[in-house]
Amino acid sequence: MALRIGFSRSLSSTSSIARIAPPPDPPGGKLTNHLIPSRSTRLRHNRLGGSIAFRERTWTCKNPVYEEVHQGHTIKIYHDPDAEDPREWCNLGTLICWHRRYRLGDSHQYDSPEAFLRDLAGVSDQSDLSMDRLRDRAERKAIILPVFLYDHSGLAMNTVGFHCPWDSGQVGYVYVTLEAVRKEFGVKRVTKALREQAVDILRGETADYDSYLGGRVYGYIVEQGGEEIDACWGFVGAYETHCLPEARNAVPRSDPHAPPATGALTAYP
Repeated sequence: MALRIGFSRSLSSTSSIARIAPPPDPPGGKLTNHLIPSRSTRLRHNRLGGSIAFRERTWTCKNPVYEEVHQGHTIKIYHDPDAEDPREWCNLGTLICWHRRYRLGDSHQYDSPEAFLRDLAGVSDQSDLSMDRLRDRAERKAIILPVFLYDHSGLAMNTVGFHCPWDSGQVGYVYVTLEAVRKEFGVKRVTKALREQAVDILRGETADYDSYLGGRVYGYIVEQGGEEIDACWGFVGAYETHCLPEARNAVPRSDPHAPPATGALTAYP
C-alpha cells in the first residue's frame, strides 16, 4: 500500500504521536549513567554537514560495529544508544513537518503547509493564491527547501526526494529567514554566494537529522590491556568520517614523531 504523506489540514503537528526516538540498545549492551571524570561533556557544531555532538559516558557492550588495534590500543566503535536529537542543537534552519504517524523535526503551530507559507509570506487567509505563488512570495523573505521522507523498514530524509513513489513523499520544509541569515553572518545583504552557503547548511542539518533517524550515531571506547582509558559518544554520520579518526587521535602516542600505524581490523556486519 502506498505511503500517504501529503499536505492536508488533517496532518496536525500537535497530535499525541511521540517524537521519533533513536534505536534501542543493541543486544548485550547497556549504558551506565556516569560521566568519565577526566573529560567534560562537549558539543561541537560544524555547519557544513559535519555536525558532531560529543558526550562522554561509560558504556559496556558486547557488540561493537567495528574494532581495530591502533598504536597498541584497542578501538571499539558502537552505536550510540542514547543519541541526542540534532534538532536540539543550535541550528541555523528550522525543520517543520506534517505527518499522520510521526512527529518529526522542530515543534511548530502550523496546521498545514499553506498556513506556514501564508505566515512566512505575510499573506492573509482571504488572499486566493496557489501554493506555488505562496512559496514564491515566501522565498522573498526566506530560503526554503522541501523535505522528503522515505518510510520503509526505517526512516530516511533528504531535500531532493527519493526514487520510490510508493513509500516516500514531501513531508515538510527546512528554512531560514533572510533576516536570520543577515544576523548570523553579520551582513546587510544576502548575496548569491551567501544564499548558496545557507542552502548547504540547511542540507547539512537535514543530513544530520537523517543520520539520527537512521540510527547512524556512534561512539568509541579505547582500551589498553582490557582496561578502558577513553570514550566519547554522539558522532553523527558514518563512523569512518568522524568517530574513528577521533578515536585514533585519542590514543596516546609514546613517540610523537612515529607515523601512525593501524593493526588488525574487524568490521562487524
